[in-house]
Amino acid sequence: MIAASRSKVLTAILIAASALAGCVSTPQREASTVESVKPAQETAAGHGPEERPARPAQQSDLWERLRQGMALQSHDNARVRAELKRLVRHPRYLTRVGKKARPFLYLIVEEVEARDLPTELSLIPMIESRFDPRAVSGMKAAGLWQFMPRTGRGVGLKQNWWYDGRRDVAASTRAALDYLQQLNRDFDGDWELTLAAYNAGAGTVRAAIAKNRRAGRATDYWSLDLPRETRRYVPKLLAVRALIATPERYGMALPTIENRPALQLVKLDAQIELALAAELSGVDLPQLRHLNPCFKRWATDPEGPHDLLLPSDKAAVFREQIAQLEPDRRVTWTHHKVGSDETLTRIARRHGTTAAVLRQANGLRDQHVPAGHKLVIPKSNGRTDRVIASLEPVPQSPHQPPSPAAAYHRVAAGDTLWEIARTYSVDIEKLAAWNRIAVTAPLRPGQTLRVSAGAGSTAPVSYRVRQGDSLSVIARRFNVTVKDLQRWNRLSGTLLRPGQVLKLRSPRGLTSSA
Repeated sequence: MIAASRSKVLTAILIAASALAGCVSTPQREASTVESVKPAQETAAGHGPEERPARPAQQSDLWERLRQGMALQSHDNARVRAELKRLVRHPRYLTRVGKKARPFLYLIVEEVEARDLPTELSLIPMIESRFDPRAVSGMKAAGLWQFMPRTGRGVGLKQNWWYDGRRDVAASTRAALDYLQQLNRDFDGDWELTLAAYNAGAGTVRAAIAKNRRAGRATDYWSLDLPRETRRYVPKLLAVRALIATPERYGMALPTIENRPALQLVKLDAQIELALAAELSGVDLPQLRHLNPCFKRWATDPEGPHDLLLPSDKAAVFREQIAQLEPDRRVTWTHHKVGSDETLTRIARRHGTTAAVLRQANGLRDQHVPAGHKLVIPKSNGRTDRVIASLEPVPQSPHQPPSPAAAYHRVAAGDTLWEIARTYSVDIEKLAAWNRIAVTAPLRPGQTLRVSAGAGSTAPVSYRVRQGDSLSVIARRFNVTVKDLQRWNRLSGTLLRPGQVLKLRSPRGLTSSA
């Protein structure tokens, strides 16, 4: 965007009656205030003076369909304008996040419309997770809707060693909308208070209301003394709403999203290996796992659910292939009771697999297995290679390095180090180290922060290996090759240990984008 046009856009913002979000927030919902949520039988009423237009029977463009269902009240105030300015300063943000939304947005809009809710609620994952179903915050909130573990359980999302419902796109969407509808009823149909409660917890919002009431002050969202993040949360969503409603007004462009389902939910009645599902559907395993990050291991949860999200053009092929497959071939394993003199390596050799496979399949931290312990031995119909591929853990917090073009960020009023780190998809500790400041250091408006190692930088970037990491997982995460990692770190094999530090940039600079 050239300087002149940007100046016009910023001028327009000063008189606009709308809002937008530039940074991803980390929800801090109060799990203790969450009761078990049941699907609503009644629709929560919209809040605000705007009449919802009749939705057309069909729109070719999903963004237009979303616009037709907008029903939240617009606000022209300093907080909303500030969020608009932030997003306008990062014009590629909306494009990047819009592309990430492409597979999932239709599914969400369908569910929102089925409940007759304001379609702006479909944009909450843009604020929460940038439409990354694998996203995990520093507070352990996970998924598109960023549920905390306890809150997720409170809204009925199953979480165990095999499965995390918070990262199940379909299940978490239903749970989030159930939760929002419950909150909306609790706050008498006020969507601004509802959204604040979604972010900060209903107890926090009620306490702020009670405080203002005692002081004889107004109790609307804009008048409440709420946590800093929550004070920005609603303006962020309203700002995104404004940009989606009229992107041309702000010099923005939205990626095309067709008004048709990009994904189909395929329901199965039994456990299946993810790698086998990938083979039968013709979907690459990394793509299958990106669409279904709720499955944390090599197969779906033995006790269910077994639902898989597949690209719409692959679903029919998969159904046909799975119908022809004998049920006992979906997953094949044996059980082995560990003897007093057996090692994991010896057991692995006996069953034609590897100790690494057995560790991951059984959730073991090391080679030690007590005598009498029962191990699951995945056989995968003799396809050990398929098991190994399936066992690679789904990255929970894949922080892609920032674009070289976005090397610096000028701090605006209200910016925090955490939000800046999330905006540029960098680790907060790395961001602090680049700028020689503490993670908790206060920021001042106008301060310039380095947010990238920089294009052509010769400084190596270090990565500390985490439990479950493999060279292929790390290579995919940072868009490099396994051979690059081996060469930069003088590795002769693929064995890694938790805590090991790897170089992610060669001293001569990366040959592939990092």
